[in-house]
Amino acid sequence: MNDTDIITGDEVTFHKNPQIVLPEGITYGRAKEILERMQDEAESVQQTSRTYQFRPFDGAVATSRVMKRMFGITIGAPSGGGFFSPPEPPETRTVQISATETLEVPWGNVYLPSVDNRTLVNVGGKRDRDNGIVTHVTVITAKKNAKIAREFLDAIGEELKTNSIYRGKAIVGTEEPEFLNLTTIVPSEIVFSDEVMSTLEGTLWSVIRHRKALKGEGVRIKRALLLEGPYGTGKTSAGQLTALEAVQNGWTFIAARPGDDINDVLRTAKLYQPAVVFIEDVDNQTSTSDVDQVSKLLETFDGVTSKGSEVALLMTTNHFERIHKGMLRPGRIDAVVEVAALDRNGVERLIKAVVASERLAEDVDYDKVYEAMTIQLGDGVVVGFYPAFVREALERAKTFAIGRLNGGTNYKLDTTDLVGAAVSLHNQLKAQFEAEEGIAKPTIDDQIQGLMSDFEIRDYDNDYVGTLKLKKS
Repeated sequence: MNDTDIITGDEVTFHKNPQIVLPEGITYGRAKEILERMQDEAESVQQTSRTYQFRPFDGAVATSRVMKRMFGITIGAPSGGGFFSPPEPPETRTVQISATETLEVPWGNVYLPSVDNRTLVNVGGKRDRDNGIVTHVTVITAKKNAKIAREFLDAIGEELKTNSIYRGKAIVGTEEPEFLNLTTIVPSEIVFSDEVMSTLEGTLWSVIRHRKALKGEGVRIKRALLLEGPYGTGKTSAGQLTALEAVQNGWTFIAARPGDDINDVLRTAKLYQPAVVFIEDVDNQTSTSDVDQVSKLLETFDGVTSKGSEVALLMTTNHFERIHKGMLRPGRIDAVVEVAALDRNGVERLIKAVVASERLAEDVDYDKVYEAMTIQLGDGVVVGFYPAFVREALERAKTFAIGRLNGGTNYKLDTTDLVGAAVSLHNQLKAQFEAEEGIAKPTIDDQIQGLMSDFEIRDYDNDYVGTLKLKKS
C-alpha cells in the first residue's frame, strides 16, 4: 500500500477497528463514487498562505531552518516566465544573521521532494498597511497534505517568536539590516558630564533595565529623548552605550542609516518592540519645508510612541534651531539633553579611562588640567573641552612628554604635559565655536511666515481692505 493513498481528511471518522462501517442502505456504486470523489479532491491542489509580522529576511531565515528540520532536502524552483521570456532560475539570498555571520537562504519558489514532487513553498514579502513589508509564505500542495502545510506554517511562526535574527539584537537600517559589532565598544572610554550621565540613566537606561518593574508600577515605557550639542560632544557614543544596554536587557536596538525612511525605521521598531530607535541628525528629517513629509513623519511618530508602546527614541542634532517645532511639543519629547563640554569629574574619568595607568603620573593635578581645558570666548562665555578635544589633548600630551625626555619613551604623563597639550588646542576650539557652520534650512513655520507676510485683503470689488501680518514667533 502506498502511504500517499491513505484516506485523510476531517470529513471522515476514523477508528482502529478493521471493520468498515458504512451507512445503512448504501450501494456499491455509491460507495465507489464517494471514495473516487474523495480521492480526486485529496489530489487537488490548494494554496495555504500565512503572513508573519516580521521583516522578510527574518522570515526567510526562519523558513529555511524549519524546512531543513522538517523536510531535509529542498530544491529551488524556477519562477515567472511567459510566452516571450524564459522562467527565472531558482534564487537564493545571502542574509546577515549576526555581526560576523551570513546565511544562504532560499528565496521565491522551493520544492519539498520529501512531501511529493508537486509541493511548492514560496518565500517572500507582502506589504502590510501599518507595518510595511513583512514576511509572507505560501504552500502549494495537494489537499491531502493540508495538515503538513499547517504544521509547517505553525513551525515558522514559532521559529520567528523564539529565534528571530533581529529581535533583541543591535541592527543598522531596515531595508537589508546590518548588525552592529558591539564588541568594539569600550564603555569605560565613553564619558559625559555628571549631569548628562544622570539624565541618561534616569530617563532612558533605567527604563531599559527595569521595564517589567516599571510596567508593574504603571509607568509608561515609551520614551523620546533628544540629544543636542555641537560636533564632537559624544552624542553618537551615547547611542553606542544605549545599544549595549538594550541588547543586554533583551531590547532591540535599531540605528537609522543616513537617508533611511524614518517612517520605516519606526515601523520596524514597532514590530520588534521593546525597541530603541537611534536617529542621528534628526534635524535633516524635520527641517524640511515639505508640509506632507513633515505631517507624515509626525503622524508616524505619534502612532509608534502612543500609549502602550514599548518603543524608545533617542535622537541627536547638531543644530537644535533647525528642529521642527512640531517635534518639540509636550508628549512627543520627554527630555532635551544638552550634550556639551565635560565637567571636572568627566575630564578626570576620561583621562583615566584612555591613558594606561602605567603611563599616567600618580600626582596629576586634575583641577589644573580641567582649568586648562576651558576657554573664554570673545563674548566672555566660558566653555570647556568636548570629549573629542580631551582625547586629542591626550594624544598631544605624549608629544610633550617625549619632548621633555629628549626622545625617551619611558614617560608618564604629568600635569605639565596635560596642561601644555590642552592649551595648544585653545585656538582650535575657539575657531570651532566662532566659525559659521552654514545657514539653517527654513522650517515649515518659516515658509508659511514668508508666504503670508504682508498679505493684502481685498473685497469683491477688489477694493483694498487691509494687510494681514503674521506675528513672528
